[in-house]
Amino acid sequence: MPYKRHIEIDSLTANYICTVSGVSNIYALDIEEINVYLKGMNDYIDEDVKDLERLTVPEFVRNLEKDVA
Repeated sequence: MPYKRHIEIDSLTANYICTVSGVSNIYALDIEEINVYLKGMNDYIDEDVKDLERLTVPEFVRNLEKDVA
């Protein structure tokens, strides 16, 4: 990443992008928009992981218990 051409995008990623964007063909989307979206998703996931790493084990367990309740 970033992609320069649509053909570089693997089928799993292309299917995901099509699903979340509501298009049936990856070529319907601008390659720059695809790159921006994927970078945003990576940043979001990285931040989520950092948040989890900051938790102590008891905090993590309490959060899991809240999710289950």
